[in-house]
Amino acid sequence: MANKLKIYKTTICATCNTVMKRLDAAALPYTVVNVEEDEAAAQRLKDAGMERAPVFGWKGKLRTIAEFPTIQRELAAEQAALNNEEN
Repeated sequence: MANKLKIYKTTICATCNTVMKRLDAAALPYTVVNVEEDEAAAQRLKDAGMERAPVFGWKGKLRTIAEFPTIQRELAAEQAALNNEEN
């Protein structure tokens, strides 16, 4: 897959958990970065003015929860295309 979704989260972020459950239910791939454990990631988000989780790393940009529906659609389309190539 060309684009990798990265979810920046905190330990007690209920919205983060909901997002991950939705992605899991749709079998869409992602990686998780807990910003409470990764100081460099936390600083990157802070420098970008994005201190409220979840934040998404998608297509080379940091994105907010408001963009999640678009990210999910794009990720699903890419996954479907990849699956078609494999079949």
